[in-house]
Amino acid sequence: MPTPRQLPRDIAHFAGRMRDMATLDKLVAAAEFDNLTAVIVSAISGTPGVGKTALAVHWAHQVRNRFPDGDLYVNLQGYGPGKPLSPVDVLENFLMAMNIPPERIPAHLDMRAAMFRTLLNQRRVLIVLDNAGNAEQVRPFIPGSPGSLVIITSRSLLPGLVALDSGNRIILDTLSPDEAVALLRGILGDERVDAEPNAIESIIRNCGFLPLALRIAAENAAAHPHRLLAELAQELADEVSRLDALSTGDEVTTVRSVFSWSYRALRPELATSFRLLGLHAGPEISIEAAAALTGMTSVTMRRVLDGLAATHLIEESVRGRYRFHDLLRSYAVECASVDETPEARAEAVSRVLIWYLHKAALAAQIDGNQTFKLPESLESSPLSIGEFDNREAALKWLDAELGNLAAATKQAVEYSRYDVASCLPVILQPYFRLRTPFGPGLSLHLIGLEAAQMVDDLRVSAELCRGIGVAFFYRGQYEESLKYQREALQNYRSLGLEGEILLVNIGSACAALNRYDESFDYLHRALIISRRTGNRNAEGFALQSLGWTCLRLEKFEESADYCRESAAVFREIGNELGLSIALGRLAYSCLRRRDFKSAIDYFQQALGIARNIGDDPIKAWILEALGTSMYEIGSEDIAHQFWRESLAIYESLLDDSRITRMQNVLMNHDVQPPDPGPFT
Repeated sequence: MPTPRQLPRDIAHFAGRMRDMATLDKLVAAAEFDNLTAVIVSAISGTPGVGKTALAVHWAHQVRNRFPDGDLYVNLQGYGPGKPLSPVDVLENFLMAMNIPPERIPAHLDMRAAMFRTLLNQRRVLIVLDNAGNAEQVRPFIPGSPGSLVIITSRSLLPGLVALDSGNRIILDTLSPDEAVALLRGILGDERVDAEPNAIESIIRNCGFLPLALRIAAENAAAHPHRLLAELAQELADEVSRLDALSTGDEVTTVRSVFSWSYRALRPELATSFRLLGLHAGPEISIEAAAALTGMTSVTMRRVLDGLAATHLIEESVRGRYRFHDLLRSYAVECASVDETPEARAEAVSRVLIWYLHKAALAAQIDGNQTFKLPESLESSPLSIGEFDNREAALKWLDAELGNLAAATKQAVEYSRYDVASCLPVILQPYFRLRTPFGPGLSLHLIGLEAAQMVDDLRVSAELCRGIGVAFFYRGQYEESLKYQREALQNYRSLGLEGEILLVNIGSACAALNRYDESFDYLHRALIISRRTGNRNAEGFALQSLGWTCLRLEKFEESADYCRESAAVFREIGNELGLSIALGRLAYSCLRRRDFKSAIDYFQQALGIARNIGDDPIKAWILEALGTSMYEIGSEDIAHQFWRESLAIYESLLDDSRITRMQNVLMNHDVQPPDPGPFT
């Protein structure tokens, strides 16, 4: 099971803070006592630009090896543009990082917090909660058992956290003169600093000893190696009306003064890009997405981003991906509101939204499973989309961009681009099914459905309802699944479409609810219609769902016949997912009829396909059933190998009921036929 390691990159040219680092070291020492009875919480607070995040991240890197169960990090966005992150959303991301499948994550905050505390029990995890707005935003993440350590940064002193949750408060002061000089030496070098001591003193003073302001000033000086530091000192002195706030502690004007100086020094194309990048809704941006946002080529955009990174106005989080500090993003948004017209801002946002839509559409169809076609108004894009070399590259892109795609869906609603907001979740359906069976996808589908209804797009609404229904089926909420599948079918019928795949989904939900007469009625209708319309994919799923329903009724001969037909259809049209399910259920019917030779053969075929497409739930179920088959013919050692592999996958999925069942099988040889599988 992978260990979460979420800390961002360590801070370059970190200077000073020895006393604060020592205080934090004492917390780790205290946490290592076996008889510790209270969770240690430390809240780092102070004025903007004082280096709260820098200290927390730098220190966390020094001690992360003392927390063998991993480290978790989140920017809670308590201060800055946009809405603060809600604890319920952050808990979902943390639970997924700790290998909880999305479908097992509870919906409510209290239940998610309880699950999180349970996972942390008897573990040592370092948790960094950055930029918290208030105590309520961080309290759900505090463990209920010793061993783990929580570090919080906030502009607020968080008195409630300190009073009620045994928190330790660290209030960061500005840098001392020696620390400020050390910081400038790290960036500018000894020779340049020693050559102009008076200018250095003036720069430090006019920057208010704030690390963020000093870094920005020094990076600007470093970008002009032939420029005298005295010139920089004079410019800072001339900006008294904007820089005097640095010594007052004003939380807005402090950073705005420094950012204004940097912003005005930018070349026109860098200044334009800086303010437009502030409009990007996601947590970080790639070079290609930034190019779409600004209307530049990728080559030009890379140079511009490097220029902005060199002046410390944006940072490269990983290779080719950039992000703002919260306050810098806020300042960029303010600059855009002043220096760009509303029309120009809307055009920039639309460009990047369209780019994300088309890039996601290209990535999601890499397996040939994407059948949804964009509306005519969105069919073409004037932007450079590029290509993916292979399936792995497409999935890697989708993994990296999931946060941005979610943000883009929400931003599309804010900018009244309801077409993008409604189509993007539909485009991503194949990816959600493969990676996370509609975990984060469910909330995006619900947003998309509201957007589609705003513009009365029945076709897109139907696809969204279908996706929502599938999501609820995965979660075991079959009545909800039926509700949305029936709404989708109604929309299909209004458009003059048969909706045979929806009949399959409705029939499967009815079978899951033990309403077998209804199930057979819907599935037979789906089969008849799909054969009449030539929809081979729907035909294959109708057949395998009929086989699954017969399995539930222990009609194994009928089930085998349906599954053989289904496998033939899927093999003919090249649908590997459908084929693996059909063969698995065919094998299951053979197993229940004690035709072990056929069962083993079909299970092995299904397993090979499941491994190829990377579907872990199907692999685990097939391995379990294959182990049972081998046990029945007396090959106990081989059976144990399959069972152990199945158990390992179930453990990675944190499927408690199947973990318990497999442990019982391995320990007691209490072999029971596995269920027909939860998938459709």
